[in-house]
Amino acid sequence: MTASRQLIEQAIAFHQSGAVIEAEACYRSVLAEDARHFDALHNLGLLKAQCGDFEPALTLLSRALEVKPQSLQARLSQAHVLQALGRLEEALASCEAALKVEPEVPVARYMRGNLLLMLNRVDAALVEYDRVVELTPD
Repeated sequence: MTASRQLIEQAIAFHQSGAVIEAEACYRSVLAEDARHFDALHNLGLLKAQCGDFEPALTLLSRALEVKPQSLQARLSQAHVLQALGRLEEALASCEAALKVEPEVPVARYMRGNLLLMLNRVDAALVEYDRVVELTPD
C-alpha cells in the first residue's frame, strides 16, 4: 500500500470518528504530495462543509471536480454546499450535472426536487418527487 493510500485511510478513519483536526492534517499531507488527489480534495471539502466552512469547501470540491468531472458524489456534495451558501441556481445546475452522469439516482432526483421547490418551481419539483417514488417504491 502506498504512503498516500495509508494517509487517506487514516484521514477517513479520523474523519469518521470526528477527529476533525487530525483528519484535515492527513488530507493536507496527501495534497502536499499530490495537489490533484481526488479523494483528499473531495473528503477535505466534505469535512470543511461539515464544519460550516462553505467557501473553502466549495473551492476544494471544485478542484476535485476538475480532476474527476464525472464524479456523481462530488457533484452532489458541491450542490449541497452551494445550497448552504444560498446559491440555489448554481446548486441546481450542479445537481443537474450529477443527473447527466447517472440519471436515475433517487437522492439526486430528490435533491433536484428540493432545489426546484426552494426556487418556487413547484410543478417541476412535483415531477421530480414523483420520479423518486417510482425509483424507490418501497
